Amino acid sequence: MKKTAIIGGGASGLFCAIMLLQGNSANNVTIFEKMNRVGKKILATGNGRCNITNENADKIERFYGETPLFPKEILSEFTPKNLIDYLLKNGLLLRKENDKYYPFSEQAGTVLDFLRLKCESLGARILVDKKIENIKKSNNKFIIEGQEFENVVIACGGKSSPHLGSDGSGYELLKGFNHAITPLLPAITQIKTENQFTKQLKGIKADANVSIFVNQKLIREDFGQVLFADYGISGPPAFQLSAIAAKNYDKNCFLSLDFMPDFSTEQVKEQIYTAINNPITSPLKVENLLTLLLNKRLGQVIVKSCDININQNVYELSDKKITQIAERIKNFRLKVTGVNGFNNAQITYGGAKCNEFDSKTLESKFQKNLYSCGEILDVNGDCGGFNLQWAFASAFAVAKAINGENND
Repeated sequence: MKKTAIIGGGASGLFCAIMLLQGNSANNVTIFEKMNRVGKKILATGNGRCNITNENADKIERFYGETPLFPKEILSEFTPKNLIDYLLKNGLLLRKENDKYYPFSEQAGTVLDFLRLKCESLGARILVDKKIENIKKSNNKFIIEGQEFENVVIACGGKSSPHLGSDGSGYELLKGFNHAITPLLPAITQIKTENQFTKQLKGIKADANVSIFVNQKLIREDFGQVLFADYGISGPPAFQLSAIAAKNYDKNCFLSLDFMPDFSTEQVKEQIYTAINNPITSPLKVENLLTLLLNKRLGQVIVKSCDININQNVYELSDKKITQIAERIKNFRLKVTGVNGFNNAQITYGGAKCNEFDSKTLESKFQKNLYSCGEILDVNGDCGGFNLQWAFASAFAVAKAINGENND
């Protein structure tokens, strides 16, 4: 009987166990989990709804790292469709929202229960409150907690959300086998900015196209709902751009928010003049100038950012000031000062160097029968189901390799 130890009971660890055991009675699998229960981080994904995957999560351009093409073969081998088909076939009903998939129950606990109960039904041994700090090798066997294993899978995540289990300890295990770790940064997290204006907008939500610039160069942009906070911004666009912010905040890095991306600056200006020519109050005060276009408080902050007294009459505004307001709606700049740390981050940007693992099997090039999967590797996907797809796809690849199902 082939004995495999999986270090970490998160999404990739649990799914790897399932794939190892399903239809293969010759396997014996033990999961070592440092927390008092498995899958705690799963419960926090998708705001508690668990965004399982994304229909675009096999597109290599949506993944990042020092070796960006590394996950291509694994993502193409086990695609979002493969995952969805497997889950549906095994009784986990899903619902689709745009390009994202969630459990039909809209509860992350449903996904965790599915994985945990499936593991248990297949005979996986799950040991909790077991933080593994070293792995020894003797007579071609791995020694963990006094037990011998033919294979070891490191699936204990990165450094993000350490209160949910991923505290970076897995990196130390890999270092013990001479693996190198890239610089680590918090990602899919909130962005800190100069807060002169965001403080005034705390709690306000607004759709915007958010662009991030470094040394005046546009790096990336994303559209979605922005949530203003006293430290800066949150919401999907902030999450998507946070890794770039984390790497470059100490440079000339700023965000540009466009609150009316479907309109040109000239069209926005025309809308402002329409409001002036058809006032909702008489006389129309500047504080109400943008009321019919934007959230009222956001409109007032935009006007104030142009050094305009919001209590004055709109007819006192020059054409130059109207143009300035329109331009500010299209380009509301916030200087980036940092990101919220690993405690708030959903993933870790960086990880174990991928070129030290086989790109098909994820077996270590330094130690035979040692594998890694999931977030511990330097594979980082976009927000919206991409990182869970990597967790499942990489777990599938490892299980397939251990089961000897890869073709040479």
